[in-house]
Amino acid sequence: MGLSSPLSLCLLYSILAVLVRLRFRKRWATLFLCGVLAVCAAVIWRYYRKPLYNLWQTAAVRLVPNDSPPGPWPPEVGRPFPDLLLSDSGGWLTRISRFRGKVLLVELVAAGSPASVALAGGHAYGPFEGVAPQANLQSLTQYLATFGQVDVRHPDLIHVRIMILNRHAQPPSAHDLRQWERHFNLGEQPNAVTLAAPPELVTEAARRLAPGFYLVDRNFVVKAESCGIRPKHDFYTYVIPLLHDLLEETSH
Repeated sequence: MGLSSPLSLCLLYSILAVLVRLRFRKRWATLFLCGVLAVCAAVIWRYYRKPLYNLWQTAAVRLVPNDSPPGPWPPEVGRPFPDLLLSDSGGWLTRISRFRGKVLLVELVAAGSPASVALAGGHAYGPFEGVAPQANLQSLTQYLATFGQVDVRHPDLIHVRIMILNRHAQPPSAHDLRQWERHFNLGEQPNAVTLAAPPELVTEAARRLAPGFYLVDRNFVVKAESCGIRPKHDFYTYVIPLLHDLLEETSH
């Protein structure tokens, strides 16, 4: 951190303001100190709120016990979903358990997969970085409406997209998430979030699961899994109808 960094300048001016206040002990010196401290607080909020927030989130995971034991990775049906701490397209960390109390549809995304491109809306928005949508697949929004009469904007539903692999089959970066969100116009979905899986989660087992889906109930327990070429449950006839039922439970 150089002397010209915002934090260094704030520290320097704060010390100067304190010295002025101690030297003169006048009302104007007090006002000067308060003004400098207010400006410094605004600067710190402008430049450092993201790293401070991420630091707090990381500390909370390590120091604050969760209500339920962490689930395994990859997730297992009947076990709690792992309380992952993942970053979004802006670099902000999100703890998955913050959505506890809602019904979660967790989608594992492989950006280079024609199936993931189709489910994101590839037939409407076009190929993603040269990857054409799978011809026989529609968008997730269409499937939810057709097989479960589920509206993606349902207030008790959170759609969590976890990108496992980017276009080049590597762990994704924030840039990869931004490209995905921008291409498919995903910023218009208030109850959805797109997160990046860190390299330690991109295991061989996880690679085989994307694209895929996990259904998580309000108690943060995995109720269904439809991932990879051998899914435990059929997505259309089991997962989506169960999603409808879980949302109906939250409505009563």
